[in-house]
Amino acid sequence: YLIKGDFKKKSLLNMMSTTNLIKIGSEKKTTSQALMMSFNPSTQKSIEDMQRERSNSFKDLQLMLQNMQEVMTRNNEEMEKEIGKVRNDTGELKERMQTMDRKFEAFQQQITKNEQKFWKWKKEWKSE
Repeated sequence: YLIKGDFKKKSLLNMMSTTNLIKIGSEKKTTSQALMMSFNPSTQKSIEDMQRERSNSFKDLQLMLQNMQEVMTRNNEEMEKEIGKVRNDTGELKERMQTMDRKFEAFQQQITKNEQKFWKWKKEWKSE
């Protein structure tokens, strides 16, 4: 916190009533009672301790978020690799299935030809 104000006034109360307590990022006027507390050394120490704790908590949070982002990035890269492998494997499986389908079709055609030959032979055998 930064304190600014009219320091030319003689009485402390007058000075505090015209003093602003500026919080970084925004200006807020506080009551003279709150300002008196900020001049109390133990209160000031507590405020500094809370600010330090808040700063440390913020840094810890930033580190945690950074670590999470790194883990998510690694996971994403690993997933992309796995997806690539799956696509490759899927392509190979598709080719194998097409090959098996062609072999099966050829096998069925051979069975049909053999069946026709059998009936033709059977018909000829009966006529003899």
